Amino acid sequence: MSWLSPVVRLMVLTVALANKGVGNARRKLLVFGGNGFIGATTVEKLIQQGNNDITLVSRGNWYWDSAIRVKPYVRQVVCDRQQDVRACRELKLVVSEPGAWFDAVIDFSCYSGAQMKHGVEMLSGKAGLYVYISTDSVYEVCTKDHTGPARETDDKRPEDPSEQQRLNRMDDYGNRKLEGEEVLRGTEGLTWVFLRIPDVVGPRDSTQRWWLYQLWLRLHDIVPVHLPDKVAYLDLSLVQVDDVAAAILDVQDAGVKVHNQAINLAFKETLTLRRVLRDMGRQLGILNVNFNLKPEKETYLYPSVWKGPVSITKAEELLQWNPTSWEEAVKFNCQFYESAMTSEEFVEERTKILQTFFTNFARAQPTADAIARRLKAVYGITLKDYVPWYDNRNEL
Repeated sequence: MSWLSPVVRLMVLTVALANKGVGNARRKLLVFGGNGFIGATTVEKLIQQGNNDITLVSRGNWYWDSAIRVKPYVRQVVCDRQQDVRACRELKLVVSEPGAWFDAVIDFSCYSGAQMKHGVEMLSGKAGLYVYISTDSVYEVCTKDHTGPARETDDKRPEDPSEQQRLNRMDDYGNRKLEGEEVLRGTEGLTWVFLRIPDVVGPRDSTQRWWLYQLWLRLHDIVPVHLPDKVAYLDLSLVQVDDVAAAILDVQDAGVKVHNQAINLAFKETLTLRRVLRDMGRQLGILNVNFNLKPEKETYLYPSVWKGPVSITKAEELLQWNPTSWEEAVKFNCQFYESAMTSEEFVEERTKILQTFFTNFARAQPTADAIARRLKAVYGITLKDYVPWYDNRNEL
């Protein structure tokens, strides 16, 4: 895993770029997204390889420290794909350049069949391999006739139109991601790979789910951590962001055995929310987490699917998938977010997480004051600096 300081990271990238092309053919890559949680981690690894010319298509936002880690080393094309990729003048110019060709397209940002269709039409005849970062949510809108982990073949929609509509309404995200897969499957002459991933954990998570739980655990005796019965013991899959990034790199070099294949990725360990929280607590030195098993207004962040974990047998066969152990991931991720609570690099992100927690769980003044005292004691943080509307007359 690559949790490096900015100085060390810059040295690594400088060496990689200085050696680019030495003994390796240059590859041209088009990346849709690439500035977010999974995308930036992947693109940083591609940069470090030293033999990739990367064109990155995004709305121009840079999350966490991706403006340092990624932006200087790619060709950036600003395009709001949510509007219509066909209206992106700059991207149209790139793909219409003489001899325009991309050895691989890596797509983090397609969220509907229409978006995929427009992108594929624009790239017609100009792309080798299309790597689509899909999701285990596709199984939520499909028929699964067994109780084991979801296999890649469990991706067939129900034949009954009314049942299709019912499932689509229950999981619109899964439906739209599956639409993207269906467009690629139906595109003649295009080689594709779908990587179906569950909820992703790791440093720099833009959803803030892990960090929010970690902060909550630090405050568990003040605000008991919600653990509703309906999700406490539900089997689930997670995956580490660095492992997803490594798999994306591996897919490009794996050859025909992965072509036109859907592949699930996940930790080897099947987890439950209870185990996730208890293991995080132990890493933080909290042996007995104070859980609220029947909250009046429940909040839970994992899982995001209801049909259970995914099978990784195919990934093990085709990619020699050997992900980070859950134990190592918990240790690494907790260390990162503990550091982020005091790092000068991540003031903006720290402000967001503190304001989110405070807004949702610190409505009563005594609770707010207790949170402020705990943050001061553990991290040296003055809550008023991050939550301006906090009345700090009782803050120590």
